[in-house]
Amino acid sequence: MTKNIFLAFALICISEGFAQEIFMQTGKNYTTYDFKSIGDNSNVKYRASSGDFYEFGLNYPMKDSKIGYSVSVTYNELNAAASNGATNYTWNTSYLGLQNKVSYAFFEADNGLIFFLDAGVNTATIIKGSQMINTVYYDVKKQEEFSGILLQPSLGFEAKYSVSSKISVSLGYHYAKAFNLSNSSDEKVTFNTNQIQFGLHVPLQ
Repeated sequence: MTKNIFLAFALICISEGFAQEIFMQTGKNYTTYDFKSIGDNSNVKYRASSGDFYEFGLNYPMKDSKIGYSVSVTYNELNAAASNGATNYTWNTSYLGLQNKVSYAFFEADNGLIFFLDAGVNTATIIKGSQMINTVYYDVKKQEEFSGILLQPSLGFEAKYSVSSKISVSLGYHYAKAFNLSNSSDEKVTFNTNQIQFGLHVPLQ
């Protein structure tokens, strides 16, 4: 899966000549986990933890100027924590993914400010992951509920402002819910993420 993402990244670079702009985004993920398993202890209280987010991609023009399509490579830290009495749990996981997203510009101001609604799907795979139970460390990279293919649909909005003809900045929010498609075990985990984004956009034409 990781090799396929790097191959897709290479294809993105090759197709740069057809793109309208190149963009880079970073920000914070605030993630909680939903665990489901046989004999699950309902006394476990899950809570959100923060993680970093990075994205690099290209925007492509479409016939309707209000609609845009983008493809990008993403790095997401999907971290969480939980507790059950005197037992504390923390998870730190990092996923490399390929994201496809469609956006609609629903408001454009004369000063260069544009507001978008976004919908996207990220297909990702884990590149590192750990679990701490109190002071005991576990590697979760090969555990079936975390490994394999993660599908992460998302919805959100974004405000983009043209600083000049050569660069724009953006600020956005997205909510995503990720599912592990390749997990056939009795233990299931769903990732619920609120993502705050800051971006730089450079026109190519």
